[in-house]
Amino acid sequence: MDNILAIEKLTNVDLYKRSNVKEILNFGNELIHELNYPKAYKLAKILEKKLSLKSAKQGMVKVNKDYAEMIAKLKTLALNFCTEEEAIEIFDNSIAYALGEIDINILERLKAKLFEVYVKQKDEFRSRLKRALDSNQQILTSQNLMIDNEKKPGTVGNWISDYIKEKGAEQLSQIEKADYFSNNKNLKKVSQDNKKKIQDLISVYEFLKLSSLSLEGLEYDILFRDGDGPTKILSGGRITDLGFSRKGGSRKAIKKKKQVEPPVVKPPVAIPDQESLNSTAEQEVMEAYQGDPQLVKAITKEEKKISKRFGNDVIRLRAEFFATVQKQNINRTIAILRVLAQLQDLESFLKEDAKLNKFLTAIWEKQYGQELINQFTKKPGQLKFVRLFLRYVLEQRLAMTENEAARVGLQIGNIFVSLGKKGYNKMAYFDVSDQSFKWFE
Repeated sequence: MDNILAIEKLTNVDLYKRSNVKEILNFGNELIHELNYPKAYKLAKILEKKLSLKSAKQGMVKVNKDYAEMIAKLKTLALNFCTEEEAIEIFDNSIAYALGEIDINILERLKAKLFEVYVKQKDEFRSRLKRALDSNQQILTSQNLMIDNEKKPGTVGNWISDYIKEKGAEQLSQIEKADYFSNNKNLKKVSQDNKKKIQDLISVYEFLKLSSLSLEGLEYDILFRDGDGPTKILSGGRITDLGFSRKGGSRKAIKKKKQVEPPVVKPPVAIPDQESLNSTAEQEVMEAYQGDPQLVKAITKEEKKISKRFGNDVIRLRAEFFATVQKQNINRTIAILRVLAQLQDLESFLKEDAKLNKFLTAIWEKQYGQELINQFTKKPGQLKFVRLFLRYVLEQRLAMTENEAARVGLQIGNIFVSLGKKGYNKMAYFDVSDQSFKWFE
């Protein structure tokens, strides 16, 4: 078989040739280990399509099972690329394949998927995923469970039933969850590997109980600070001091090419301390981060249209980006930037596109000087240049205010964070002192 790394060639490959099976499965495992979300999803879809065209050979039980397991793992890893219906199908029928996998953090992948769902639809989506886990009949452990003095198979749904039977359906504290894993009679029979699978399952299940309209249920982080004080992060309902601060003001004032009236948003509000957080404050914080709900809905709609039209074709997406910026279409430009971030292409865009690289070099040399250009030439894909690029596009080309631009930057930074690039939490933050979003330097 020719280079399997060219995924497109799989369309003409015999999936049941022994050497091909081994190479395809090894390639899938490599993508999972590398956390290559776009390629993982693409491979899963190609395998899924070929195996659904009545080409799955009868009698090849082991190979078909191996492929089914690989498809499930690839799609779970790339959950944010899946449609909502695909995600529900995974939680309903195949999530057990990915539970306990070292390279697949299902809770983080779930958060990345929720990050892309329109805010008013998040809680319904969570409920559907939770119901899917409740009804999942996939075997998770070979050990049977005793529930109400009745022996039951170790399915995903039955382990959840056992958990609820012992601890109740309400939200549990860490202590209560720890007690279940320390003292549950059914768990005493399972191996450590299987216990890890059940721990992953319960963590996901507990998160699905939460509302996306609560601080504890947020799938993203909000960085904030008060003036020149330390930067803090609001994550999972907790506030943590990150121990770094922004020095001084902006690096250099950016001259606006053209001023237009920015989208109307509700004014951001100060984030209160942990003890005083309440439902009203939670709503205000989220509204400050999300901006105008109608604008969010419009951008989400554009994202779906762009993804449907261009898929993973980053070359066409880049071309569409240039055309959209020229038209100063704010919603579509933001949507394309978000899609490029999800496809892990924003850094590559700066490194690989000669036209963009040359243009930014000329612009930034005038604004920031030769020293910055020397750094940009050596490592154009660094966070600081992605941040500077976003600021240039949003503020200079689209004439957005720094407040609105930095809010978008923080959201795009969170896409990177959801893909495992934690350093991108230094993209932008909310300044409590003047109630606006600002860029880090």
